[in-house]
Amino acid sequence: MEPDVTDGIPPLQSDSSPPPDQITDAQLQSELDARTQSIAQGPEFTDTPRICYEYSVTGGSFVDELEEWYSYKDGVESGLRTWDGDDVAQSLGPDGYLECVVKTGPGPLSLPQLSCLLYIAQGLFADSIGIRDHIQRLHSGSDMLINGSVVTRVIDTLSSRLDDLLGDLVAMVASKATYYDPVVATCLTILYHITLSSLERHKPVPGVSELPAKLIATIARMRYGGQDVVSLKQLHLLLWKVLVLELGDQKALEDTSRAQRQKYDIPEEDPALPIVTASPIDYEAFRQDVTARYPSFVPPKSIIPPEIDTQQSLSSFVHVPRPLNEQQSNTQLPAPQVHLATPAPSPPLTPATTTAKGQKVKRSVYQKNQSFPFLFPSDDGDTVPESIKEAVELFSSRVRTDVATKQLWEVRKEFMRQERGWLTVDEMIGELSLDCSQATPLEKIESIYSSSLEHLNSFVAVSLKFLLANIVFFADGEGEFDGDQLEYIRNSEISLKAVSSVIVLLTKWFRVNHVMQFEHFATLLFDTRFFLLVYRFFYAHDTLEASLRRTEVRSKGFFYKSMMLSQNPDARDFDQVFPILTPVSPNTAHNVKQVTVFNQRYIQTAINLVKTLRMIVSKKTQRIIVVAELPSDTLKKALAIRQPDLNKAVWNLFKEQIPFNGRKWKYANMDIISHIYLNCKLDLRDDWLVGTSVTSEVDDAYPQEVALRALVQFFNTLRYPKQMEKLGFVRKNADFFAAEDD
Repeated sequence: MEPDVTDGIPPLQSDSSPPPDQITDAQLQSELDARTQSIAQGPEFTDTPRICYEYSVTGGSFVDELEEWYSYKDGVESGLRTWDGDDVAQSLGPDGYLECVVKTGPGPLSLPQLSCLLYIAQGLFADSIGIRDHIQRLHSGSDMLINGSVVTRVIDTLSSRLDDLLGDLVAMVASKATYYDPVVATCLTILYHITLSSLERHKPVPGVSELPAKLIATIARMRYGGQDVVSLKQLHLLLWKVLVLELGDQKALEDTSRAQRQKYDIPEEDPALPIVTASPIDYEAFRQDVTARYPSFVPPKSIIPPEIDTQQSLSSFVHVPRPLNEQQSNTQLPAPQVHLATPAPSPPLTPATTTAKGQKVKRSVYQKNQSFPFLFPSDDGDTVPESIKEAVELFSSRVRTDVATKQLWEVRKEFMRQERGWLTVDEMIGELSLDCSQATPLEKIESIYSSSLEHLNSFVAVSLKFLLANIVFFADGEGEFDGDQLEYIRNSEISLKAVSSVIVLLTKWFRVNHVMQFEHFATLLFDTRFFLLVYRFFYAHDTLEASLRRTEVRSKGFFYKSMMLSQNPDARDFDQVFPILTPVSPNTAHNVKQVTVFNQRYIQTAINLVKTLRMIVSKKTQRIIVVAELPSDTLKKALAIRQPDLNKAVWNLFKEQIPFNGRKWKYANMDIISHIYLNCKLDLRDDWLVGTSVTSEVDDAYPQEVALRALVQFFNTLRYPKQMEKLGFVRKNADFFAAEDD
């Protein structure tokens, strides 16, 4: 009997169980999914604290925004109103007094009447039994003023008083007032209370539809004086809140954008399935490259509308496809000496050169000219590889356009019609059908733009000058501030937040309504050196320390002071409603992963400024070059804290600049490049880092800027001729013979 050779040997494992040094497909897939999820959540910041702040264009809570209206030093006590001394108001009560005011008839309200109305708007705090009750009284007081039909009277009083104060330019320049005008200050405070209360409860306010345009015109009129009698901070705060009240919050902005896409037949993308897309301009460049290499292949047509003699129009510089075969680095290459379709032996590994010994071989020896067809023998007679066909099919299926591009094409088409003399401007104006009703947010922002077009230049100049004046320089690590310093820094922070919020809100709504309105406003911002203010803002201080600095003292605020004047001192619930918060020290912030107590005003201002800068320079080479020349270390200071909205906006700004920076900069900032890959959206044809030649982009940068401004001027002259005539743009007769007869 033969021995059993398997005796003492463990049985063989089944094929279903893998060897110990291998993993199954399921385990590998699990590890890949875990890694993908970690990358999607963003990189881990080992030494950067995370600021737990959710950005919103509408600002903070109702209580915080109301506290910011009043100054600590001289604004709270002087801003509070009571009925002491007004026997009529005390005897009639709030309802009876409102009826009495309405019966006085039209005309401006007096200061005593405005003071009583302000006390109603401030919630009749003398009878409140606590802060919670005071908040409810604030809302009730706003409803009483709205239902009492006095909002229009207050706005008319404000307009009449502003005309008196700002109507005389010589008086404005010579004015040296020490206090703000009480009538204007009281009217602004009443309207702010009503607006803020209505925003909190999502209620409309009748009669304020014309207020945004009036406030913009008022700020523009203060370009040469009047800032000592009217508070620019309060004007911007009220303008910000009225814009949100009339146009809507972030959700309304997204809903309006969605409605615009439906209007232009742009399908919605599934946010759960993000795909890498390409613009029509990128596909056109790719299509030209494929056609140049494979002349017999006909790729799918581009969605760009065909135009006649596009290269002869100034507007052709706005969007220029950049195929590889037309780049300067390719056109300088010599033509191939041997046709690629000619049978020949394999070339040597090292190209033959005729350079002398010791000389460097030219790079062009190793490069092929992309302008010549790529032909080669094929067994089936098809000269286009399957990989190229698949690439074209993939590229064409991922082409996506947006509302701004279609609107730009429409304006460019009209510009070319007028440029060629097919239609005059007067004839095109007759074809327009402008709806002046104000039912939707788009119609409201259209009304604001048309009413404010002649004032936008001065408005931007005044706002940015005010922004510059409130950028506070102070030494890092100063520690505690005294009362005057604290008040100065707090007012500066509130002013910066108000101005930046107004600018970013107008920029976003103009872009949603029409791209040319956005481009006009963006051009004004860029020409007024808005980008220098953004860099100056981050240069003025340490970002981490400024984001953790608390300048809010509840014991000096509106609610605390009003409770001190209440007739029920035993019912004060200040500490219960506003608990004392202890901020994190900047010295220990690096060891804290999440920071929940921080300076919300500073964070919102920083996000507003960076978002606006990105919008006005995006895809505009001339502006990107100007911004890229500024010190990048200043902008990198914004990355000292971890906040997704702020960080992503900064990374996108750097992504625009990287093609124009050298290798040394890229080598020294590989961390920024990595963050861009991980966090920013990439396009299918995204050559921001591959090192392609940007010579043609730089050469056409100035013509592109000129062409864009020409389209903006044409758009404004076509749609708003009366406003443009006030700015000096008078249309001339396009008929040569009629002009000769004159």
